[in-house]
Amino acid sequence: MAEVYTLLGRRIQEERKARHFTQQELAEAAAMDTGHLSRIEHGKAIPSISVVKRLADVLGVPIARLFSDIPPHKSPDDGWAGKLGAMVKEMPPKRRDQVLRVLKALAKDD
Repeated sequence: MAEVYTLLGRRIQEERKARHFTQQELAEAAAMDTGHLSRIEHGKAIPSISVVKRLADVLGVPIARLFSDIPPHKSPDDGWAGKLGAMVKEMPPKRRDQVLRVLKALAKDD
């Protein structure tokens, strides 16, 4: 997950430099501390979405552009979900419905 913030920070830094802003100029325009901006750019601070939005607005870019190089998050697993999905996919529809009912029953909070 830390990689996400490093990539976001790098993108903010690239956009800032492309527009010839210093960190101080961008921080002031976005109403934030220069040290905090530096930590964001280096992936050492996690910015709130409102901070990212303010930075995007000052930089004149859509907020999505700041996330454009960030790969989608994939939850780590041991492959069981894929194996289960493949098994269920091979079942006849009636059996799939039974499996779904059993899983729903097991997932209910007692």
